[in-house]
Amino acid sequence: MFETLRSTSHGSIGRITTSGFATNYTDPAIDSPNYITAGPDGALWFSNGGFVDPSADSIGRITTPPPTVVPFGGGVSESATGTSQLDITVTLSQPSTQIVTAQWNTVFINGASNAQAIPGTDYTPASGTVTFPPGETTETVPITVLNHDLGMPYKLLVVSFHNPTNGIMGGYLGLGFGFLINNTS
Repeated sequence: MFETLRSTSHGSIGRITTSGFATNYTDPAIDSPNYITAGPDGALWFSNGGFVDPSADSIGRITTPPPTVVPFGGGVSESATGTSQLDITVTLSQPSTQIVTAQWNTVFINGASNAQAIPGTDYTPASGTVTFPPGETTETVPITVLNHDLGMPYKLLVVSFHNPTNGIMGGYLGLGFGFLINNTS
């Protein structure tokens, strides 16, 4: 399956990815686009003009902004014993034609509220890389929760996302949040 590139009108070029994501690029400098192709870097290349005045032929390039990695969060109810998995959801603002990655790790903030989950007691500290294959916009990262009575209704776990490749970091300072919900009573 191939993505579709099309001239939509004077001053405009449209792009529809294989996953169905449509974008329209508008610029008065796009006169009469003739041939359009996607470059290996994701940029759109096109021949421009020449219908009225062949001496006005030119080649244009439209660079597409990189997708934004946006951490969200997740929640899990704890039981009295054993472990469970808390999935932290991470999204991209738009599909990409390239693999997009970001590094992540759990974070303990010294001096924060006692509602913050404690590494080694409430969860197993973890780190890794979240990877978005081309066209994918949602992934999760797993955190192992150490089930026990939290002594309060919930605890909050913080996950830092950073160092993206083929994308930029978004969200609230690149942070995702997980809720451990006490379900032992």
